[in-house]
Amino acid sequence: MKRRMLLLLALALLLALPALADTADSPETPGSEGGEILLDAGTEPAATETEGALGAPTDTAAPAVKTIKLKSNTVRKTTTVYLGTDYQIKVSGSKIRKCKSTAKSVATVTGAGRILLLKEGRVKIKVTLKNGRTIPLTLVVQDPNAATELGYRVDRSGPLAVGDVIHITAEVKPAAAAATVTFRSSDASVASVDASGTVTALSPGDATITVSAGGMKLTYDVKVTG
Repeated sequence: MKRRMLLLLALALLLALPALADTADSPETPGSEGGEILLDAGTEPAATETEGALGAPTDTAAPAVKTIKLKSNTVRKTTTVYLGTDYQIKVSGSKIRKCKSTAKSVATVTGAGRILLLKEGRVKIKVTLKNGRTIPLTLVVQDPNAATELGYRVDRSGPLAVGDVIHITAEVKPAAAAATVTFRSSDASVASVDASGTVTALSPGDATITVSAGGMKLTYDVKVTG
């Protein structure tokens, strides 16, 4: 009886050997079918980093920096500076101990002399040197696109009769300046003026036409006869 059972067990092992050999020769990757990797629901492939993709660092142009030069024996200095440009104070023959702006709404300054301009106006920077001397530096802050010159032309000069019309043409430089030209009469009952500079003589008397642009003003005297 025991001999028969041993024979049956040996036969079963012989029959099972080919199947075990196939499994050993062809290991199956968990979660794979037909050579394709399958992902469980909700699983995402690992992201890869690429250069030049959105969010990659880009070069940002640094603001232009100009130097305001002082000497250790400078008593005071006034200079014109322009919005959109950063300035650095440098003192030859000494080192800066501290700097202070008297109008921080116009310009701020670091202790080392780096100036940041905020709006048009005037501001005084107190530059204190290592030896204790203080140099008053006055900055006139301007818009680089502002008008620097104002002039005008009149198509006819001399006294006007009631009802006469003349034209005042304003000339602003540089031509691309962002400046609004305005005209105003000191006595609109004698001579009126409109927004384009057209002057109309209305009654005998004297009037002054004021032409304004970019903070500059010019006048033209009008005499109206009867």
